[in-house]
Amino acid sequence: MVILRAARDDDTPQLTEVRTSTLRERASGSYSESELAAIAPKNPDPDRGSGTIQNESFDVIVAQDDGILGFGVVHPSDCQIHGLYVKPEATGEGVGTALLEELEQRCRETGSESLFALATLNAAPFYLKRGYEKISERTISEEPEIPVIHVEKSFAEE
Repeated sequence: MVILRAARDDDTPQLTEVRTSTLRERASGSYSESELAAIAPKNPDPDRGSGTIQNESFDVIVAQDDGILGFGVVHPSDCQIHGLYVKPEATGEGVGTALLEELEQRCRETGSESLFALATLNAAPFYLKRGYEKISERTISEEPEIPVIHVEKSFAEE
């Protein structure tokens, strides 16, 4: 049974591995190797996300069963999703949807009327199927530029 919980500092290496393996496997058809290297280096620093977990302005939520299946990060003050990753082998089992619903609920609790993400090209369909609207195509980073899709969900329409 999948449970959702707040991330802990000792989760950082596993979260880094989930993020890297997800991007490397799921985004490889959408990005060049140089783009992938920029967003998901093959040998990432295992403590890469520790600052986000420790930063109280971010909510980092973990989906766990026998181990970590995925995680999501939201900044409730501006209701931006900063990442949502599910292990490739857990894709299609509802883990991503459960995480997304939790991130959305945390933003609703702030009184926000909407939530947005800068989704990777491969992740945009996931958001669109769950009521998000495509706002624009844009790039993040400078070298190399990484194409993303700005998606947004209005809570007022629910």
